[in-house]
Amino acid sequence: MKNKQQFTISKGIQILTEKIRTLRKSLYAVYQSDKLFFTSTILVILLNSIFPIAAIYFSSQIINVLASKTTDVTYFIFCWGGCLLINNLLSPLIPFLQSNLGDKSVCFINRSIIEKSNSLLSLSHFDKESYYNDIQIISDGAQNKPINLVVTVMGIFGNICTISYSIALLFTQLSYLTILVLACIILHGKMMSNIQTKLWIESLGRSPKSRRMNYLSSLSTNVAHAKEMRIYGVGEHLISCYQELFNDIYRKMFGIRLKLTFLPLVPSIILLIGNVVAIYTAVESIRTGTLGIGSLALILQLFMQLHHSIMNLGMEYGWLSQHLLFFEKYFHFLSIKEDSSYQKQISHSEQLRDGIHTVKFENVSFTYLDGRNVLNNINFEITSKEKIAIVGENGSGKTTLIKLICGFYHPTSGRILINGNSIETYNVRELWTQIATVFQDFGCYAFPLKKNIALDGKPIVSNNLKAVIQTLDAGFIHRLPEGINTPLGKMFGGTDLSIGQWQKIAIARALYKDTSLLILDEPTASLDAISENEIYEHFEEICKDKTAIYITHRLASVSMADKILVLDKGNQIGFDAHHVLMKCCKKYQQMHQIQSTRYTNATLD
Repeated sequence: MKNKQQFTISKGIQILTEKIRTLRKSLYAVYQSDKLFFTSTILVILLNSIFPIAAIYFSSQIINVLASKTTDVTYFIFCWGGCLLINNLLSPLIPFLQSNLGDKSVCFINRSIIEKSNSLLSLSHFDKESYYNDIQIISDGAQNKPINLVVTVMGIFGNICTISYSIALLFTQLSYLTILVLACIILHGKMMSNIQTKLWIESLGRSPKSRRMNYLSSLSTNVAHAKEMRIYGVGEHLISCYQELFNDIYRKMFGIRLKLTFLPLVPSIILLIGNVVAIYTAVESIRTGTLGIGSLALILQLFMQLHHSIMNLGMEYGWLSQHLLFFEKYFHFLSIKEDSSYQKQISHSEQLRDGIHTVKFENVSFTYLDGRNVLNNINFEITSKEKIAIVGENGSGKTTLIKLICGFYHPTSGRILINGNSIETYNVRELWTQIATVFQDFGCYAFPLKKNIALDGKPIVSNNLKAVIQTLDAGFIHRLPEGINTPLGKMFGGTDLSIGQWQKIAIARALYKDTSLLILDEPTASLDAISENEIYEHFEEICKDKTAIYITHRLASVSMADKILVLDKGNQIGFDAHHVLMKCCKKYQQMHQIQSTRYTNATLD
């Protein structure tokens, strides 16, 4: 039993220590967001907490003086009025300072989240469900938790100051009542902390369900899904699924909120009883002449002030526990360590100064975190300015291979050599400066056209930009209302484009970057036949001074490739020129024959 109690006490101390550590780190984050506003807010709250109590004291002195009829009351009236005046001047400053400090904190927190997310080099972090659950909580809370923390902490600080001044003043009148007041503070704070903690823990537990609810809600409002939602009549089913998830969450939250409503009544009733006892004791002391009549007014006002401050303090302490749980998630996110294979990177800027000349795979295999084995013993080499096509059925590992070349993942086994050095020894950001990629799931950004292409925010070379766009579609710019300055995407009222036009912009983005290695993952999948033909007609001109790798399902377009890498279910079954593969690779022959037959039949029809 004794060991159990010691364990409980030890655990309690550990939890308290962790809370204090998190609070210190959280306040320091707020302080970093704006040191001037933070310091000013503390000083104003400190001063603003003194003057109401001072006004109560001077009001009691006015009553005492009037009752004794021995001293001029003018001095105390001016002091009382001065305290109220200063309090009235300071009070509007507090929300002003808190709001500004809160806004700065939100900006600071969101910036640090963006910076941390961008600093993660490996895409493996995005393969974990826990990452999405945590980022959902952080993203939702980042808009209000920093402000709430500022308001709550400042409120706690102000109420503690008020309670401290009140207790000190009360101690001069009825010292034993301070014990009752302190007991109520601890009891109320503990209750509210436990309830708010349960609320937050429940919100963490419901995160996957909340994330699914957000997903279901977004499906009905996202234009990308609008057509299928209507054609297949998905609406009613979405509502049913959404309501089922909501009901499950609501049942658990209802019970916790019920406790949050009624449990705080316990310390409130205890404090009320204490008030009655205190007033009765004060009245008896006045009758016996121990206290003056002004002391009764002082005690009454102090208890009213204390009751209000203690109730607020308990609520704020409970909220603080919830805010700190958010910040624990936030600091945990900031502490995510990069994969160990990325921590040994060094600068190879000398080897990359003239670009990427060779890419070599030596027995490369790769398995995702969920256990999917995607690539097995891949071996090939690409030399400077070679044009390589990668073909294979869906799921054969083509896109994963591209991700490995880009350094988003490192091989599970084997080696990838860039210019003769292992890719794992490169500073991957230096490597990215030499790679431009058109991904299959390319981005469509709600930016003006020129910023959609020049994404890095550097000064735009307009002539280069226009030349790249005209290479893809000579009349494209002229058909837009504001040329290269035309805002794109419906989200902010811009011009919407077809998926094929968006893909052209993605290709232009890669060409504008002008790197030594160009990677195209299904670059013409969304283009019409004429546009596709135009792209491939310009392909040799576009890529003449570059090493190029492109993935395609359309084997008619691989004739321009120097070599073709054929993948089948993660295995390499061929790597050679088209005419060689047509003789020695049955799978490639079969794929080419099927597509040729379809093309011939389509032409005859």
